[in-house]
Amino acid sequence: MDYLSNNCTFQLLTKDLSASLADFSCEKEPEIQKFFRQEALDYAQARMGSTYCFVNADRRVVAAFCVACASVSTDEMPKSMRNKVNRNIPYIKQRETYPAILLAQIAIDDRFVNMHVGDELMGFIKYWITRYASQIAGRFLVVDAINNAKVIDYYQRNSFRMVFASEEEEKEFCEIDAQQPLKTRFMIADLKLNTD
Repeated sequence: MDYLSNNCTFQLLTKDLSASLADFSCEKEPEIQKFFRQEALDYAQARMGSTYCFVNADRRVVAAFCVACASVSTDEMPKSMRNKVNRNIPYIKQRETYPAILLAQIAIDDRFVNMHVGDELMGFIKYWITRYASQIAGRFLVVDAINNAKVIDYYQRNSFRMVFASEEEEKEFCEIDAQQPLKTRFMIADLKLNTD
């Protein structure tokens, strides 16, 4: 269960390290695979987000994630979710917009998925953001999760909640035709609840 902490080093993606991502495999999600193989370094150089990797002794990237600054606008949320978000914030501090951190991409190399490092990775990300990356204030961690039952379950298991109660509600908000599939679900986790 502690494969990442016992066998890997945590590193910011650099030009030198990007060569190790050339064979990063995430075949079920080709767009995510393409991001880490071809786009992550450019994304960082454009100051759009930072990618971090767990690298094992063989210089293989086991897991990677990209984070960026974001915000959560409660006035655009359904009332039930807005109330849930505000419930944990003292009334005097409640706002229409809260600072957040976007988990822009996250993946585990296919060769390591059977080692059950996903929950360890998410636990690390939350801990790292609240403890070591605190120069970037963010109350919430947000993600556009791939709309797949296993992916949604992963995020829910790791304290994320759906912002929209149904796919229909999210499609309407995003102005997606009702007949079109919803590719991602907007989810949110309260980082303060993970540190108290």
